[in-house]
Amino acid sequence: MKKTGGFTLVEIMITTALITVVSALGLVAMQSSSRAIELNQALSVIQQDARAAMMLIGREVEFAVKQAPTGFSLPLGAEGAIVENDGNSFTYQIPTNEDFTTFSPPITLTFDEDTRQILRIQSGETQVIGSANSVTQAQFQLRDQNSILRVILRTEEPIRSLEDRTAQFNLQSDIYLMN
Repeated sequence: MKKTGGFTLVEIMITTALITVVSALGLVAMQSSSRAIELNQALSVIQQDARAAMMLIGREVEFAVKQAPTGFSLPLGAEGAIVENDGNSFTYQIPTNEDFTTFSPPITLTFDEDTRQILRIQSGETQVIGSANSVTQAQFQLRDQNSILRVILRTEEPIRSLEDRTAQFNLQSDIYLMN
């Protein structure tokens, strides 16, 4: 008899097994890449939220009136900046003219845990600082003889593919109070 060409059953089974193993490894690598992309996207969102909020806070408070050093007093109508509510609120005034003789009504920046927003309150009107709803904590601290405001923000975002995991980012900034 003449031998015909073709594959034996063993060769086909070995090939099928190799293709299955390679496919499974490719699937695992693809899932891992997908999770890494989701994590990086979540981190990008919360970092952007934190930086945008910090930039707006910095612009808001850099002209805040500092507490007067011991033995000195502030101009009439000015109140020095203070941190309240265990560091969750910062109240300050800013000069409204170039001579530093008139000052704004008190302005309060406060973190609302329920809405996860930083609020700016002045004369009964409330505005949201930024649009970050990923902020989970905001702390204010006065340092170096009340001339520097340290702001600490913590942001979190759930990772969709990992239901019980969140991406977290902490940002700390020291803002020099110029007045």
